[in-house]
Amino acid sequence: MTEIERPNRPRIMIVDDMPDNLMLLKRMLQECGCEVIAFPDGAMALKAAHRRAPDLVLLDINMPGMDGYEVCLGLKGHPETKAVPVIFLSALNATGDKVKAFAHGGEDFITKPFFFEEVRARVLVHLKIHQFRRELESKNQALETSYRELDEMAAMRDTLVHMVVHDMRNLMQNSLLNLQLLSRMKPDQLGTESPQVVQDALATAFLLREMISTVLDLSKMESGAMELHREPCDLRDIVQGSLQPLRTLQEAGCLVLDLPPDPIPVICDAPLVGRILLNLVSNAVKFTPQVPGGIQVSLRQTDEGIRVEVRDWGPGIDAEHQVHIFERYNQGAGPGPERHQSSGLGLTFAKMAVEAHGGHIGVDSELGCGSTFWFTLPT
Repeated sequence: MTEIERPNRPRIMIVDDMPDNLMLLKRMLQECGCEVIAFPDGAMALKAAHRRAPDLVLLDINMPGMDGYEVCLGLKGHPETKAVPVIFLSALNATGDKVKAFAHGGEDFITKPFFFEEVRARVLVHLKIHQFRRELESKNQALETSYRELDEMAAMRDTLVHMVVHDMRNLMQNSLLNLQLLSRMKPDQLGTESPQVVQDALATAFLLREMISTVLDLSKMESGAMELHREPCDLRDIVQGSLQPLRTLQEAGCLVLDLPPDPIPVICDAPLVGRILLNLVSNAVKFTPQVPGGIQVSLRQTDEGIRVEVRDWGPGIDAEHQVHIFERYNQGAGPGPERHQSSGLGLTFAKMAVEAHGGHIGVDSELGCGSTFWFTLPT
């Protein structure tokens, strides 16, 4: 007898009060490669099926105590066995008996005395249908999960867009206020404060341009359309050049650069690495009081390559948020509500840009003890 082809042995339950029928069906189905459990009593079979659902049930109708109709209703009324196909095997052959069997949830009806080739053929068909149904349900569940995740991402994206636009509007407003202040001044009123007003307006415009560039570059990276332009560089020069927009913080001692005296050669996309560092430092500036030594940037050689560290003495980040801090559309980078108002775009950009260079990025932080954002570049 040819075996039933299935990746796993199908588990078939036979319920019949006639021992000869049980033994005959059990032996034949086992020869086909099935795992078979047999019961002479409907109540016993029902309890066993509820404990562990079979793949298919061959069910007699006329049995003492609980008949086949009641067993079928018990199977179809239980969440674990409601989808299990039931094939009735009975000496009853009237049309009304067959209609009643289907009305109670049966999938098929075989009249006794039966031919095993017929039993085998119908068992095979219903096992395949049951398998396809389970695969379809699994795919439907996966599809529902995907739709739900897409809805969640769309909601996060909408929130992120709102936050980015809000940040841009604030930056633009600051720049306009400074420029309006200058425009209202007469030539003889332009005094010592004017250069600072101009510098503030330029710094704001620079940050706005950087934010727009980050949004555009993130889109390019996600689509794989952004190319790196690698060339030999001195990482010290990249650090100093990229942080020029924050030189007022350096002059005040709030931003300290701890750079080695000798050149640090790397092969990288210098403008991109500079923006990685600027994003990390700008993130630290948002959440760190402007005090001497409040933010420190350092470079050092490690086994993984050159390690760039940005240390701040801000409020720190709890472990829960550290896990997700570099993820797309993660809103916030710390414990307080002010951190959750950040779009997190800069950190997502930094992660993708570092990984594009073959490096690694991470954060070490403890609540109340500040944070150290770091990334490595291969030498």
